[in-house]
Amino acid sequence: MKLVLLSSFLNHHQQPLCEAFRSLCDDFCFVATESTCNVGYQVSGEAEYVLHYFEDSEKDLVRQKILEADVVIFGACPTELIEHRMKENKLSFVYSERFFKKGIWRRFIPSTRKAIKRRILNQSDKRLYVLSASAFLSYDLSLLGYPIEKCFKWGYFPRQREYENIGEVIDNKKPNTILWCGRLIGLKHAEHAVSAVKLLKDNGYQFELNIIGDGIEKDNLEKLINRTGLSDHVHLIGSKSSDEVRKYMENSQIFLFTSNRMEGWGAVLNESMNAGCAVVAGHAIGSVPFLIDEGINGEVYESGNVKELYNKIATLLDNPQDMREMGERAYHTLVDEWNAKEAATRLIALAQALEADENVGNLFVSGPCSPAGIIKDRWHKRKGN
Repeated sequence: MKLVLLSSFLNHHQQPLCEAFRSLCDDFCFVATESTCNVGYQVSGEAEYVLHYFEDSEKDLVRQKILEADVVIFGACPTELIEHRMKENKLSFVYSERFFKKGIWRRFIPSTRKAIKRRILNQSDKRLYVLSASAFLSYDLSLLGYPIEKCFKWGYFPRQREYENIGEVIDNKKPNTILWCGRLIGLKHAEHAVSAVKLLKDNGYQFELNIIGDGIEKDNLEKLINRTGLSDHVHLIGSKSSDEVRKYMENSQIFLFTSNRMEGWGAVLNESMNAGCAVVAGHAIGSVPFLIDEGINGEVYESGNVKELYNKIATLLDNPQDMREMGERAYHTLVDEWNAKEAATRLIALAQALEADENVGNLFVSGPCSPAGIIKDRWHKRKGN
C-alpha cells in the first residue's frame, strides 16, 4: 500500500503513528504543510519520509504523491489538495478535531459553513471518509447533513511505554498524590483543580496536588493558592521535560484533566492513562468519550462543575483499591487498543475493506476506526447516550 499523511507539521505526538505506517506500508510519506521554524517541538527535519508542501520546489512532487497513493489521510492542509485528489474520486480520509468548539451556533456563520462545505460536505457522495479526532466531530457534521456512517473514531497517538508489571508501578505511587499538567491558560482551567482540592482540605482529606506548566494564568493561580491557604498542599512545579512529566505521572495516583470544550483532543489524557493514573476528566474534552469508560477506566464529571470534580476525587481517595484497578484498566486501554501501531493497522484494514466495497460497520466495535456515532457535548444529553 502507498499511503500519504498530511498535517501542518510533524511533532512528537504524530511521529509514532508515522513510524507505524512506515513499517506497515510499501511506501509512506508525511507531508508538512506549514513552515515550523519557530516551533520548538517539530521534528520534520529529522525524518527522511517528510515532504514539505510549503517549499515551492516540492509542491509538484506532493501533488503527484497525492494522486498516486492508494490512500491519503488529510489533516491540516489546504483544501485545494483534497479537491485535487477527489477529482479522481480516490479513497481518502480527512481527520479533524471538532469544528464548533465555540458553540454549535457557529454553523450558521456563512464563512464557517462555506469552508466546511468545500472541505468535506461537497465530497459526501465520493470516497472521502472522516476520522474523528474528537468525540464531538461527528455530531457537528451531522448538523450539516453529513452521513454519520462515514465517520470513524480516531485521535492522537503519542508514544507509549509498556511496563513489565503495571501493577507494581501503581503500587509504588505516592499515596494521595494528585497531578495536573498543561499550559496555564484559560481553557485549561487549572483553577478548578485548586478549588476542588480546597474542598478536600475543608473535609479533612490528606493530599498533595502538583501542578506542572506555565502560562499567563500562573500569577492568578498562585494568588488563589495563597488566598485559600493551600500552599502546603498545592505546588506549582513549573515547566518540565516530557521525561520529567512522565515521572510525575508514574508517581501520582490521580490525574485531573479540567479543560473545557475548547480542548480538541488532549494528548495528556493518553499519557496519564498510560502511566496508570486514575483520571478525573471533564466531559466536554474531545478525547474523553472515546478513551474513558466512565467508572471503569476513569471518572468523568460535568466540565466546570467543581463540586462534582471534588466528589469524584474524594470517592477515589476513599476507595484506594478501586482507584488502583481503575489506573490499571486505564493503562490497558492504551496499550491494548488506543495506540499508534493498533491505529495504523486498523486504518489499513479499514481502507482495504472500503476498497473492496465491504460492510465496515462492524469491522471494529470499539477503539480506532470503529464507528464514531453521535456524542453530544451537553452533559445531560451525553449521559443519556
